[in-house]
Amino acid sequence: MRPLHVLATLALLFSFNPLDAKSWKEAIDSDPDWYRSEEAHSYCEAVLAYQYPSGGWPKNHDMSHAPSATQKEKLAVYSRKGTIDNGATYSQIEFLAKYHSANQDPASREAAVRGFRFLLEAQYDNGGWPMFYPLLGSYHDNITFNDNAIAGVLNLLMDVRKGKKSYEFINDELRSELRLSLERGIQNVLDCQVRQNGKPTVWAAQHDPVTLRPAAARAFEPASLSGAESVELAKFLMRVSPPNQEIKDAIEGAMTWLDEHAIYGLELRYNEDKSDRFLVTAPDAPRMWARFYELETNRPIFTGRDSAIHYEFMEIERERRAGYAYYGTWAEKVLAKNYPEWRAKWINENGQLTTRN
Repeated sequence: MRPLHVLATLALLFSFNPLDAKSWKEAIDSDPDWYRSEEAHSYCEAVLAYQYPSGGWPKNHDMSHAPSATQKEKLAVYSRKGTIDNGATYSQIEFLAKYHSANQDPASREAAVRGFRFLLEAQYDNGGWPMFYPLLGSYHDNITFNDNAIAGVLNLLMDVRKGKKSYEFINDELRSELRLSLERGIQNVLDCQVRQNGKPTVWAAQHDPVTLRPAAARAFEPASLSGAESVELAKFLMRVSPPNQEIKDAIEGAMTWLDEHAIYGLELRYNEDKSDRFLVTAPDAPRMWARFYELETNRPIFTGRDSAIHYEFMEIERERRAGYAYYGTWAEKVLAKNYPEWRAKWINENGQLTTRN
């Protein structure tokens, strides 16, 4: 096996056109042959260079290129504050695991293990995770479902539990710790699910780390029910095999709520220069969901940078209308495909859990 520093040199000799480089998501989803390519070696060098001493990674950095000297200086200021926001840390661990599986590279294995250790240390005793660790204070310390942060972590841990080949390098001790972390994380998802009249519904984008109640984040992100993040949490619960009664109730409650609160006959459209968006009548438009629903009434709500609650999309400022996802078709696939498939596998004709699987 060629040492990683030799591979980096080869990457310079046999350089690829940056315009043809894979995106970060494309890289992670690539097959094992790509992970043995010079392009993959270059990506791995970058991922290793961006890892903090804490074991976590920063967000919103291009992992196809190693940080410049200036970037390294800026990163050093936040050298202990790894995050799971915007796909950070859990996606780097997945990449490194796949890279190690294809190349048996010790550096990528060790970095992935440090990443797992970061996730274990960052997890709250109640099973949730903050956005950053060590804690920064303010809304960053909330249990962060926003942008599917915790869903991403839990799906990673579920891949480990299900014995995915790329995680064969994990020793028994760490594997046991990750299994327990997953179980606590699942329970936290169940504990955070909002109930209305005793029935499970969906989740907020953030929950208070102590009370587990829905919590606000940025000025335009009020404490509310989420028509977006709830989808990935429900899809994750569908991966639990076999489901118990609590998980069954949670999934069915979320699917019922999402189905009942779909929005029909409307569509968001940009103006010509994409500086604004408008809500227009469109009878044939696919159903969609609001990002935020009021906790007590389930009405769609919209909040601009002044934090004022509005019930009409056009009442918030143009900058937010054009720049934030207040509507989306997030739940369509899970209701049309994932949920029916899950029911067919686990629910019998009487609506009860089956043990035949």
